[in-house]
Amino acid sequence: MTHETPSNKTQLVRRFYPLPDAILFLYLLCIARQYLWVIGGGTARNVIAWSLSAIAAAVIIWFLTGARGAGWEATPSTVEDDWHSCLASQARAGRTFFGRLRIDWLWLAVVVAPLLFFFFLRAPFPALEFDHLNYHLVNTERSLRGWPMIDGDFFPGTLLVNPAPDMVFGVLKYAIGYRLAPILNIGVLLWMAGLLNEIIAPVIARKVVRYFAVLFIVATDQIAYIVNIYMVDLLSLPLLLAATLLTIRLRQSARPDRAIIKIALLLGISIAFKLTNAFFVIPILGLGLFELWTARRQLPRLPLQALVTAALASVLPAIFFFGYMFAETGNPVFPYYNKIFKSPFMLAINYRDQNLGPSSLLSKVFWPIVSFIYPTELGAMNAAPVYSGRLNLGFILSLCLLCWPRTPVALRRISFVMVLGCMLWSFSSGDLRYALLGEILGGVACCYILKYIFDQAKGKFAGAQLLKVRVAMALVFGFIGFQSLSGLWFGLVSFQCANERHFCDRVMQPIYTNRFSAATFKILGDIVMLNKVDFVHHYSYAQEARYLFRDREARDFFSTADQEQFRDVQLWINSSDGSSAYMALAAPDVPMISVAHFLNLFDYMQAPAARQRVRALIKVNPARKMYTIVQRDRYDKALADLAKVGLKPGPEREISIPLYSPNIRAYLLMIELTYSDDE
Repeated sequence: MTHETPSNKTQLVRRFYPLPDAILFLYLLCIARQYLWVIGGGTARNVIAWSLSAIAAAVIIWFLTGARGAGWEATPSTVEDDWHSCLASQARAGRTFFGRLRIDWLWLAVVVAPLLFFFFLRAPFPALEFDHLNYHLVNTERSLRGWPMIDGDFFPGTLLVNPAPDMVFGVLKYAIGYRLAPILNIGVLLWMAGLLNEIIAPVIARKVVRYFAVLFIVATDQIAYIVNIYMVDLLSLPLLLAATLLTIRLRQSARPDRAIIKIALLLGISIAFKLTNAFFVIPILGLGLFELWTARRQLPRLPLQALVTAALASVLPAIFFFGYMFAETGNPVFPYYNKIFKSPFMLAINYRDQNLGPSSLLSKVFWPIVSFIYPTELGAMNAAPVYSGRLNLGFILSLCLLCWPRTPVALRRISFVMVLGCMLWSFSSGDLRYALLGEILGGVACCYILKYIFDQAKGKFAGAQLLKVRVAMALVFGFIGFQSLSGLWFGLVSFQCANERHFCDRVMQPIYTNRFSAATFKILGDIVMLNKVDFVHHYSYAQEARYLFRDREARDFFSTADQEQFRDVQLWINSSDGSSAYMALAAPDVPMISVAHFLNLFDYMQAPAARQRVRALIKVNPARKMYTIVQRDRYDKALADLAKVGLKPGPEREISIPLYSPNIRAYLLMIELTYSDDE
């Protein structure tokens, strides 16, 4: 994994890498739109805001594509020239545009096709996982049109984290439809796969083996689970991996000034998209500073302009939303770390899910190694008592590679990011969703160790001994293959509730394969939530596939009778987990006030200032008709939360809402509310 210093003859031309650049454009588009939230409000104003955002994103992409050269970001490529681009760089005489197109059929067959196949196993079934119903959907719709909280809102989805990645999904939803928008997850995996191909090329020279290794690296439980849904955890992975690659190759870069700007921007977007990405941003940043310090005599002096631009690139993606939250709550990362920032809208505590992650100091130290033994504590998605253990195996191997003196320099740096990132993750969270980059980097370590052992065995043994070694290696490779296949299967049947009649009343995944997945659930163990789960769906793959590309607007599936149910609503009260999406679908432009607990983690209504704010918003227009929507089995809990701010139940009726399909409906209670000023 060593590289030669780039030649002075390196042709630093402007190059576009279609997939990465298109995805990065989408990211920048939505971040720029946040800066123009003030323009939102009405179709014309939104067209202007999105147009200006598109111009800003295009200008940044134009800058990033400059002086790239034919390799990877102005460094010599470890795979063939132009691999990253769909066009050959050398335009020979008489060669047309189509004559320059490059298609790697082996890559399409080994890497792209399996990922697309896995996506389309579930693509026609609209994604309705709990987090999306709880806060992602309402935050997305608000943020696409303007400020995340409209006049009269109080945290409509209860949790308001940076909606930039939700906005990215939202743009695609309006472009290609609700069912197909999560194909962005496949796009980011393919971007990441290209980076992995570049990283492991010095280790595995044979192309077909390397491509299967790339597929092995991305075949993990959690990644397989997320590819069809609107959870944002995958979107930052190529950003973090690209920043790692650029940092490792900083000394080989023909334009280190541009490289540090790109690294800073990638890390800044990662923090904007998910605060927990800091677990791996910190070691990547530390590695970059180390590279700059150790190579200070080798690298040309970086101009002040590049350093200032890098600093701005690192903070601008996230700083606007942090400022917005600080202005709204007094805590830039609200509701996190409120023991430090002390927003009046929440108790002064740093909340943490006590059911997940390690609890003691000793368990935090060893959590990256032993957590596979406690899969139900490793993540909320792990309802089954099994985890394939990629993170654990990768951490152990990376720790060995970090200490082994013969480890290639680039791989030692990757191991440093892996080990330090996983330790920060263990001490801060321990939830597997926030360590997906660890699973990827752990896969790189697995590939190197397997290739090294194979090469050593092939060179030192012969005859019968070689046969024994090959049998042993076959068993090892068989185990690794089984681990990946089991990870894919666990991803396919992973439990995450979606609501139709009750809270967590069915498995989110489409159960057209219910005879297989239901059996898997029963084999893996007793899952309490499955007592109510309906494994029989009354709609088929073909029925739902008819709505691909035809499901941009939820209300297109509402009949006149469906719309009539919500004609009188003037104010929504969100009183139950997983209900804000139903209200946003039914009457999207109506203000929404949340008084609900956020699972068992926090409750804004425990803070006097939050209760006062809610009461003030309700009393602005006491004649408004207020309603809440709840699942029947959450009724009592919802009433208790409503009572904290003087809201009392009135007439109630059963309603049903189509969920981006005429065949899939949520059956709920809609309750009219009245307000009492008694504290």
